[in-house]
Amino acid sequence: MDVIVPKIDAFMRRQGLVFDEQSLLVACSGGADSVALLVALARMYPGVRIGCAHFEHGLRGDASLADMAFVRETAGRLGIPFHTASAEAGTIVGRAVNLEAEARRQRYRFLESTAEREGYDWIALGHTADDQVETVVYKIFRGASLSALAGMPAVRGRIIRPLIGCRRREIEAWLTGLGYAWHEDASNRDCRFRRNALRQNILPLIEQSFPDLRTRILALAGDAASENRDLPRLLKAFGIETREEPGPAVSWDWARLVAAPHSLVLRLVAARFSTQADSGSLPRKGWYRALEGWLEADRRRGGTLYHGAAGILALHKGRLFCHPPRATAYESRVSGMHPVVDGGVLGFPWGEIRSDLVSVPAGMGRNFFQAQAAQGIFWIDASVLLQSPVLRAVHAPDRLHVSAGSRQFVADLLSGAGVPGPWRASTLVLAGETGCDAVFVPALPHLGRIGATVMLGAESRQALRLEVVQRRIGKTGEP
Repeated sequence: MDVIVPKIDAFMRRQGLVFDEQSLLVACSGGADSVALLVALARMYPGVRIGCAHFEHGLRGDASLADMAFVRETAGRLGIPFHTASAEAGTIVGRAVNLEAEARRQRYRFLESTAEREGYDWIALGHTADDQVETVVYKIFRGASLSALAGMPAVRGRIIRPLIGCRRREIEAWLTGLGYAWHEDASNRDCRFRRNALRQNILPLIEQSFPDLRTRILALAGDAASENRDLPRLLKAFGIETREEPGPAVSWDWARLVAAPHSLVLRLVAARFSTQADSGSLPRKGWYRALEGWLEADRRRGGTLYHGAAGILALHKGRLFCHPPRATAYESRVSGMHPVVDGGVLGFPWGEIRSDLVSVPAGMGRNFFQAQAAQGIFWIDASVLLQSPVLRAVHAPDRLHVSAGSRQFVADLLSGAGVPGPWRASTLVLAGETGCDAVFVPALPHLGRIGATVMLGAESRQALRLEVVQRRIGKTGEP
């Protein structure tokens, strides 16, 4: 009896997915789950453009190459275009946990770039109900938040998981009945990897006493997912809106967070962390208690609350900012002097700074320039700017003219603004002949500061317009 195709069809209908004019890229490792997904979708949608993507991690030598050849052959048997890439030698290394995370990062980066380059609308992954059980239990063991107990979402962005309602044993029986083979990855039996230990040893042991464990865990995940779907409505009731920021990042109005039930705020931040952390969850013990303390105290002073694998949480100017993880481009200190000229573009690991001499827009007041600064665009009075300005790294003695007759150490400004320590390395100052005229924080462009001596005044006619342009510093990781 065919149980796989009806379950996939039900999944598609439930999610409202129609593929008449859309295309699918199927991620296939060569294992039973992903081979079944590739075969099922090819049989279900003969007129739809479907592609097969395989990422070769380079971790198992000839076995990895054999998997790639097998997936290529399977795709050819189905008449499906095959896309592949291999990890660069030496880029996936380290201890088991870190190795898993880096392999996952590179695999998802390959899938996204392939879909973008080849024009596929959706990326289909072969995660099953058993994978969902393992994910939820793994998160419980790691001390995940309530939001994270929903496990892997059925749909996130362009990623879909059509097999999320299918059991592994059903899939293998279905493939065998159709005469399709698959490859077993020997590394899946290596219990140095936590997920493997969970699958091979821990879950079977628990099931000896609780035979319906998997059913109950899936029900728990479903309940948590329902709670997550209800979260936007609850946030709206308390006037909490998520604002997109450069980076990409998001922010929330701190006063509204303080006024709302703190349990709701903790769920909001936990859900955000869950979507952007590699593991899909993170231990609560650090940031959770700290954020609760800040909310209860109605903290007003800026600062960094959390900086770790899930991202960065910082309070600044009445907003709580949440930034994605892995912003390593911002942790390298800038070297040398970079002259700022009209029409110039200065490149850095994190992006670039563009400079132009322009006329000051007529009729634009303070609000316009403040809004521009919030987007990482800064206007400086060119008539009073010292000759031959340069952008360079922060030096210990650097001080900024914050008001008439008042100067403040740049290091103190960064600390007070809650800029995480590692990100201060890439901070730039606009320096002239006598000192520091402006400060730019590439990781957090909205934190840029213009010195009082070079601010636009009522008589300003020409301005140096500096724009901080970031590359995307993080990618949502999938569990």
